Amino acid sequence: MAELNHLADNRLLPALPMLEAKGLVSPELVQLGSHTSVGHPSGNAPAADRGVLEALQRAGVRVLVLKGTLLAHTVYGSPEQRLRVDTDLLVPPEQRSAAEQVLRDLGLAPITPLSANTIDTQELWVGDGSEGRRLIDLHWLLLNNPVFADLLGFEELWERRQPFTIAGFTASGLGPCDALLHAALHYFVHHVGQDRPAQWLLDGDLLWLQLNQAARDELVQRAMQLGVAGLLGTFLQEANARFQTGVDTTLLNQLQQAGKRQWRSGIMRVNGRPLAAQWLILRTMRGKRARLNHLRRLLFPSKAWMLAKYPEAGGWSLPWLYARRALEGWEKGVRH
Repeated sequence: MAELNHLADNRLLPALPMLEAKGLVSPELVQLGSHTSVGHPSGNAPAADRGVLEALQRAGVRVLVLKGTLLAHTVYGSPEQRLRVDTDLLVPPEQRSAAEQVLRDLGLAPITPLSANTIDTQELWVGDGSEGRRLIDLHWLLLNNPVFADLLGFEELWERRQPFTIAGFTASGLGPCDALLHAALHYFVHHVGQDRPAQWLLDGDLLWLQLNQAARDELVQRAMQLGVAGLLGTFLQEANARFQTGVDTTLLNQLQQAGKRQWRSGIMRVNGRPLAAQWLILRTMRGKRARLNHLRRLLFPSKAWMLAKYPEAGGWSLPWLYARRALEGWEKGVRH
């Protein structure tokens, strides 16, 4: 039972048949797991995703499906084998308002995100429809950390998009190389200091195995050019260790050696070190004004953000809320 709990914590129970095919778990464990509740939501129903995508298409909004929903329909044995909470969609920045209006017309409403991110790149929209609960994480930039935000723009991703089917509807998602690069960067960038489920490594394993040699060569070259070779190499190494992906060790060494000369690799060393994380972000920014604005937003988030974090407070107490937040941050730092 302990092994099943470990697999559940890593969001891998639905993927047990795939792990059995790899020889990583026993048939007995798969049988036992089939009678166990996974304890995680499985995301929007395909019909709910289709309704949103069709509405965006009718409005002329270009959209790329990302992450779990894309992978569930392209590299997993069946969509149910890839657990997910919401559906991540990327739209061009200039079409953000149009996409938001579509979601609003569908009866969805935005939720103010509470995160340490210092640039706005996404917003969660929630609502109910005839197909059930709908959670859409709307992105207008692929990556929300300032260190990586300008690396992969919508237009180049759109040019390399791949078609796939959701409930009979032909959608567009990140191309396989971009999906793997995104998975690697997301693993290190979006959840700094948090637990990272092995499911994300399985994503990388399946994406790598999908690529032919020419695509793998293209992926490596792109990672070198973008300055994220070390991140890709470490991500693939961890996938290799966990799921026996079969990535050549010479290639892994090549990527990681290149990463030592690429300053963005520093994101792998900031877990539990918030000052180091902020120093890396400040290094990205050009000009004193940009750095000062970043520090101001970091120390004094917007009123809406603060009231969402402390919903029991009133707007009149904003100065005290900033002091409270600073004290909580200091206490957290002392405990760690």
